[in-house]
Amino acid sequence: MSLRTKLYFGFFGMVTLAALIGIIAIMVFSWSASSLHESDQKTAMLAGQLMPSSRISSALSDNNIKAGFRFYGYSLGANDEDFRFGDGFIRDIRGSLDELEKLLNTPGVDLPFTRGKRPDIVTALNDFDKIRNELKKVVDERRANNLIVSRHGDTLRDIIAEVVDAMKKNIDAGIETLANNGSDENKVTVHRRAGFLISLIEVDEETNTARILRLRAFNPLEEEDADKLLETALDHMTKAEKSVNDAISRATTPNTKAQFTSLLEPIRAFQTAVKEERRLNAESKDAVDRMMASYRTLDTLTTELATKQASVTAENVQEIETNSKSITGMVSKWLWAIIIIVLATVVTGMALAIFITRGIVNPVNRIIGELDSGAEQMTARR
Repeated sequence: MSLRTKLYFGFFGMVTLAALIGIIAIMVFSWSASSLHESDQKTAMLAGQLMPSSRISSALSDNNIKAGFRFYGYSLGANDEDFRFGDGFIRDIRGSLDELEKLLNTPGVDLPFTRGKRPDIVTALNDFDKIRNELKKVVDERRANNLIVSRHGDTLRDIIAEVVDAMKKNIDAGIETLANNGSDENKVTVHRRAGFLISLIEVDEETNTARILRLRAFNPLEEEDADKLLETALDHMTKAEKSVNDAISRATTPNTKAQFTSLLEPIRAFQTAVKEERRLNAESKDAVDRMMASYRTLDTLTTELATKQASVTAENVQEIETNSKSITGMVSKWLWAIIIIVLATVVTGMALAIFITRGIVNPVNRIIGELDSGAEQMTARR
């Protein structure tokens, strides 16, 4: 092989190895740049979309969980503090929804699940707020009616006490008359008055029982069903009214008839108020049931949103970590490949250098040797 050919192949090999190193380097940096750009995009989406959305979604779910314990207390009898708490809860939820809407309206934000779930949450919250306002109205009416029932109950108690007192005085007077004149007529009169007093005592017992049952029904800590208590209270008032009517039908004097007749109006007024309370209690219970059903819907939606956002965020964080490890591993592998190729190039270059050097030195040495031999021959001829 001629020296020119050797030089040609030697330099061609060096250029080929250098080009190979360059191509590998370009591939490594191009792939790394693409992967880093993708990771940057995911990181930007994570910071600009997923993290804020997850934070807002978590706040929505946390507010619902905390509020749930308070709202279930509504079934025990809502008060002003409960409704103030409800106002704060709705205000916080609306604030989070407004914040979420602002995030969704930000250019470049793409959160399809959140965008689709938010209108459902708004609808559920509006339903909850509407039912809660209905419940508040019923509770206010029930409070007002409670005052009416209490007033009628107190009036009935006072009138019964007056009639009982008057009846006792009549009996005392009859007993005194009977003591002075023990005629059969006076005995019948005293006996009749005693019968009316027994009727009054029965009316008093029935009305007192009804009043106690009504108070139990209005007590938020009462375990027995309020409607059942009110129904039983009305049954006792019906018995009281029947006792009064029976006494009126037996009365033989205008005074006795008037005394018992005076009890009918407060008895019926009390009955009417208790019936209204029973109606309001049913409406209140229905409103509480509907409100809690609406709350459960709201809680389910916010929990689904929070769970989904947390899952998507975790997936993206995991993907970023995986890409980062992949980039690091791949760059490390290609760097080792480049190092190996560079070492191979150096070794190859040294081998080529030795090969080329020998290709040059050997012919030169041979020429020098031939020249030395020719010089010696010329010297010998002389």
